[in-house]
Amino acid sequence: MSSRRKTTDALYSDRVKLLRDNPEQYFKNFPKPEFGFLQTRKNSTTPKSSK
Repeated sequence: MSSRRKTTDALYSDRVKLLRDNPEQYFKNFPKPEFGFLQTRKNSTTPKSSK
C-alpha cells in the first residue's frame, strides 16, 4: 500500500510543481471539471413547454 501512496504523492507533487512553474500549461493539461448539477444559462432561462 505504501508504494501506491508514493505514486499518488509523486503525481500530486508533479502537478503542484507544474501549477507553480507554468499555470497556463497546467490548466491546458488539467482543465477545470464541469459538474452535471450546475445549470447552464440556456437551461435556467428557457421555460419548460407544457405539452
